[in-house]
Amino acid sequence: VLHRDQLVTGLQQLQAGQVVGKLVVTFDAC
Repeated sequence: VLHRDQLVTGLQQLQAGQVVGKLVVTFDAC
């Protein structure tokens, strides 16, 4: 269960990082 929680947390962080990266790219474009 612990490993599964860590995996889910890692995926969430990965998705959040992609979203932040897109936002940064958008701001840089402006």
